[in-house]
Amino acid sequence: TRAQGYKGPAKRHYIQECVQAASSIEVFGNGDIVDPLSAEAMFRVSGCSGILLARGLLGRPWLIEDISRHLQKLPPKPRSGLDVYQHFLQHVEETLAYENPRKALLCVRRLSAWYIQQVGGVRAIRHQLSRLRSVEEILSLFEQCDWEDLPLAHSESSSEEKILHQ
Repeated sequence: TRAQGYKGPAKRHYIQECVQAASSIEVFGNGDIVDPLSAEAMFRVSGCSGILLARGLLGRPWLIEDISRHLQKLPPKPRSGLDVYQHFLQHVEETLAYENPRKALLCVRRLSAWYIQQVGGVRAIRHQLSRLRSVEEILSLFEQCDWEDLPLAHSESSSEEKILHQ
């Protein structure tokens, strides 16, 4: 709820009550959908017709595809640190296409923080980001990493444990 201020788990039972009360409209679930298992849990627990993704997509634009594959019972698509880097570069390119240099720097700094949360072994980058003064410096810093060897930081098992306790 709004009063929670992004703290605590989403109240899926509220969504379930809306689904049960609605007779002529579809109800969509939102909140704490961060991976395929939490999306599946939203459908299962609330009975909603669809889901909305918000913060779960930050730094992980492939989440929609991952959820879709999971719900279709397709095997997960392997993701790597290199995938994170390539998506980040595409996001930066698109940001630079419509923002002035100052706003682009602020956007890319924020984006870079979301993307590096997806991989392990990048703590040094995280500390340097706030001191960089241009998008080019951020890109240069990212180019120095060996993205192919960086492991992904998040696993679905931690999400599954949270879901089971809700």
